Amino acid sequence: MSTYPAGQTTLNHITYGYNGWEDTRNTCGYGDEYNIDPVYDGDYDIGWHSYDDNNSVVDFGSVSPLPYPCNQTAVLACTTRHKDVNNWIYEADLRFNSAQPWVHSGQASGFDVEAVSTHEAGHWLIDLNDLYCECNEWMTMYGYTATGQVRQQTLAQGDVLGMRNAYP
Repeated sequence: MSTYPAGQTTLNHITYGYNGWEDTRNTCGYGDEYNIDPVYDGDYDIGWHSYDDNNSVVDFGSVSPLPYPCNQTAVLACTTRHKDVNNWIYEADLRFNSAQPWVHSGQASGFDVEAVSTHEAGHWLIDLNDLYCECNEWMTMYGYTATGQVRQQTLAQGDVLGMRNAYP
């Protein structure tokens, strides 16, 4: 039995997460300087895949068939990126682990779709890696979250600076 929320509300929260980077939505007063412009392009009949087919996909499903480290039971979501010869990301796939409980408004009963989407968008759009030092726990790119936690919906100073470093 899957525990993820289906429908338009989930799509909206995934989009809000990606727009957190596009709009430089943050709590530290940094203005928006970049136009990443992620666009929802409709539904596909394909799911997450590790190979390059020029289709970027976001879905909910089992992480067990995914390659390591994505296939670990505790993984909430996993993004793979495909880059061109100039190291630009031109395709990425994101899978939310359907075995985890998902919520839309930070309820304690599940993981917030928008917060995790914002974090995963940092991998996809900006090419940032996870941070694991507890000194970074307030940053969107911190590699851990908890049920009911929404702070990763908005960017911290280090996230914004990481984006500006990647796209000077």
